[in-house]
Amino acid sequence: MNTLHKPKWIVFDIGGVLFDSLSALKEISEFLGVEQTQIIEMITENLGDNELGKMSFNNVWVNILNRLNKLKEHENV
Repeated sequence: MNTLHKPKWIVFDIGGVLFDSLSALKEISEFLGVEQTQIIEMITENLGDNELGKMSFNNVWVNILNRLNKLKEHENV
C-alpha cells in the first residue's frame, strides 16, 4: 500500500528566482559527463512520484546515478 505524505510547504518558484534549475542541470550533466537531455528525461520519469510524496528528491538522484553507474558521485551532486 502506498502512503501519500501531506506536504508541510508548497513553494512556487516562478521564473527560477529561488533555484536556477537549467544552469544546475547543465553543470551536473557536465560534471557527470552525460547529455543534459538524458538527465532531464530521467528526472521527468521520477518527478511524479516525487511530487506526490512517494519518493524524496534525494531518491530521485539516487535512481538517476544508479542508472548512470555513478552512485559514488551522490555527495558531489
